[in-house]
Order: sequence, then C-alpha cells, then structure tokens
Amino acid sequence: MEQTQRELVEMLVQLIEQEPAYVIGRQMITKLAKEAGMGEGEAAEALLYAAPGGVEALCACAAEGLLRLQAEGRDVEPYLADAAFVDLLRDMPPAAALRLYDAEKAAREAARREREIGAQDMLEKIMARRSLPAPIRSSIPAQDRTDYANMSSAAFAQVKKRLAQAASQGLHPRL
Repeated sequence: MEQTQRELVEMLVQLIEQEPAYVIGRQMITKLAKEAGMGEGEAAEALLYAAPGGVEALCACAAEGLLRLQAEGRDVEPYLADAAFVDLLRDMPPAAALRLYDAEKAAREAARREREIGAQDMLEKIMARRSLPAPIRSSIPAQDRTDYANMSSAAFAQVKKRLAQAASQGLHPRL
C-alpha cells in the first residue's frame, strides 16, 4: 500500500520536474542562492516576494487552475476546506495537487480499512478461542515424572513391588 503511494508521488514529482516553468524556476533559485550566499529555501522565498505580484500571482494561478477543474465538473470546495490541500497548492499546480491529495487520502483510507480488518480478524480469533471447551479437571495439576534417582530406598522398594505385582497379573502399571 505504502509502496503504491510512493510510486505515485515519484511519478507526480517527475511530471512536475519536467515542466519548463519548474526548470526555469529551479535555475533562478539556484543562481540567486549561489550569488547571494543563502539557502535555496530563502532564495525561493525572496524570488516569490520580489517577483511582480509574488504571492498574489501564485494565488491567482492556483485560483485559475481550480476554476478550470470546477468547469470540468470537479467539486473543489471540500478540498479547499483542508489545509493539507492548500499547502499542496503552494508547491504544485492545482491538477497535480488534486491528484496527489486524492492519492494520499485513498492511501490513508486503505490503511484504515486494513487496520479495521486486522482488528476484526483478531476479535474473531479471540472469540473462537473462548468458544473452545475448557478442560474438565482444570484444578488438578498434571502429574510430573517420578524422580527415581533422588527417591528414598523405601519408596523405591514400594515402586518395585507394584511393578512386580502388575507384571505378574499381566497389567501395564501406572507409575
């Protein structure tokens, strides 16, 4: 289950990384980070806020993509109510964010169902064990083996006598 989710995420990342806008943006971030001596995260943030429109342009682009998806018949309102989806919109185009969000949600639901099935299976096993018959004489401990090596001479003589009597009667003695 987790393997499929990883493969889907990797596929989406590959698709996004092939887009020309992404490639150009990465080049700009890397160049600014090198020239200014800052981390790539700081460079990305600086470019975003320094760009004409900055955050507003990003929001407008996301809104335009969501309107296109809504025109295609997708209901985007439930997605916008979830902060995780909104975070995805900051990192990728709306269509990709929607696919990734749906994939993550499906994986979480599948994991939840698997846990429920496992719990139900465990409960059935416990109930089946409870329905097994109980031993009739559970309060009587099992007899342990007789320790002939540490037995007293008198006790050993009694055991030997019982064995001889049983052998003479043709019985199998109980020790």
